Amino acid sequence: MKRGLAKLRALATEIAALQAKARALGLFANDRELLECPDCGLLENVAAGGGGLFTCRPELLDEDTGLRFEELPGCRFRCPACGATVREVDSTSAPTAKKINRGKRPCRARKSRS
Repeated sequence: MKRGLAKLRALATEIAALQAKARALGLFANDRELLECPDCGLLENVAAGGGGLFTCRPELLDEDTGLRFEELPGCRFRCPACGATVREVDSTSAPTAKKINRGKRPCRARKSRS
């Protein structure tokens, strides 16, 4: 049992290192949801060919703006276009029906306004 747990920990450590290396190379590590600014509409996308993470406008999904969301503490990001704070949403807690009906990636600015 302990040997299996040690192997699992070693594998988890290796995965985390690979994700860090991917992020350093500008690739999407698939360790969080893609972001979308609810204030200005800027959103993240992943290049189909190489997995590179880039930002675009909804009307031009394949055109990189060259801007990047700035990571802040507490699973928050700053939109490079308008400066709004975008909070990363845990995909396991977001209602699936809402995601499908809205047709957008789940994220929100600041705290919920409801």
